Amino acid sequence: MTLVPAAMALLGRRAWSMPRRLDRLLPGVDIEGARLPAAVPAATPHVEKKTPHRKTATRV
Repeated sequence: MTLVPAAMALLGRRAWSMPRRLDRLLPGVDIEGARLPAAVPAATPHVEKKTPHRKTATRV
């Protein structure tokens, strides 16, 4: 609990950067989905559309 914060303080900004060689070896992981294509509508089964029934006006 003491060594990690001390090492982070000593390394400064270098603690948050990845070495170039390691960056080339690791696969590019897209967690947030920024590289996904535009949303494709989901395939829905063919269902015959029925005309909606209109409510008739009631006389008062």
